[in-house]
Amino acid sequence: SYRSVFGKAIDYDGGEYGNAVLYKGVLLGKAVVPLAGEEEARSMLVLEFADYYVATCHLSLDYESRLSSCYTIRETIQDILSGKFKVDGNRVFSGKDKPFYLTGDFNATPESKEIFVVQKSFYWLSKSNSNTFPSNKPNQLLDYIFLYKNKSGEKLMKDFEKQKKGLACWVQPEVMASDHRPVIMTVISGSEFVVEEQQ
Repeated sequence: SYRSVFGKAIDYDGGEYGNAVLYKGVLLGKAVVPLAGEEEARSMLVLEFADYYVATCHLSLDYESRLSSCYTIRETIQDILSGKFKVDGNRVFSGKDKPFYLTGDFNATPESKEIFVVQKSFYWLSKSNSNTFPSNKPNQLLDYIFLYKNKSGEKLMKDFEKQKKGLACWVQPEVMASDHRPVIMTVISGSEFVVEEQQ
């Protein structure tokens, strides 16, 4: 069964609004990182597990805020991996070099400056011609899965190239759950794997 973890960005309509992750396994560390937002506060939820880190974010509708957030994300991940990142003076992450996945709704298209800035430090794993927004008739790609270019990330990319590990990414044609279609990725370990596309 899955567990959930939530990272609040703002109070909203008598409740809270932010980012959430469903996961299996043991959660080793968690932090909510504030991001810029002209129209409302934004944030990134960062989690550490035994074999990887994952961060998810929902960036602003405002261009300058998105661009600022992309630089903040890069700097925060550098600090996490170097052991400099602290919450209330305490380290919450191990700082170990392991794959670092970044996911989310960037509210920016692939040719934008924001995504250019992100790709300086990340591989774009979910690269696709499939649009994600709006979910009923998608005509824009705004949602991504990236992998940080640290030593573990570089090794994982080489494993994909040499087919030591498998990578499958797709955009699910789901229209009810959100106004964005979900981007799904699976990393397959082992010497033999088969990925079949359902028609």
